[in-house]
Amino acid sequence: MVSRTVFRTPSTGARGFLNWAVDLWPYVNGRALSSGVNLKDLEAKDMLDVIHFYFEDDLMADSKEEMENKGRVRAIIYRDFYEQVYKYGNSTSGESYNYKTASDGYLGEEKEEEDTIDNPIKQPTKPYSPPTEFNPNSSKPFGKAVEPPLG
Repeated sequence: MVSRTVFRTPSTGARGFLNWAVDLWPYVNGRALSSGVNLKDLEAKDMLDVIHFYFEDDLMADSKEEMENKGRVRAIIYRDFYEQVYKYGNSTSGESYNYKTASDGYLGEEKEEEDTIDNPIKQPTKPYSPPTEFNPNSSKPFGKAVEPPLG
């Protein structure tokens, strides 16, 4: 508002907010509904103001890492739940992130290298170790393998 005049939202700006809101509709609509606002019941100008507020609020983060993690998690959610590409993610220096599905336990983690954990089934069998002998009358009831109990 300048000199008590309300300016219209430029059509390109309004279109941009609407495209963002449609692309992230489950998030935008869910956030509005959880605040008691039904976007579909609002007049267009009020709906755009609410969407604009959500857009700017969504850009706020305490750190670069928080913003990157938000993008990674959303990329997984939109891929796995909606079978869509999350268009608004960020990646560091143009790198694309390689994700496994959320059910694989890699929610939001970058895959740097192939996992180096060996398959436990293919590991050599360790030799048998007999159980520690117990002598309740000894000062070291478990022998040399375990220290005596305290007190």
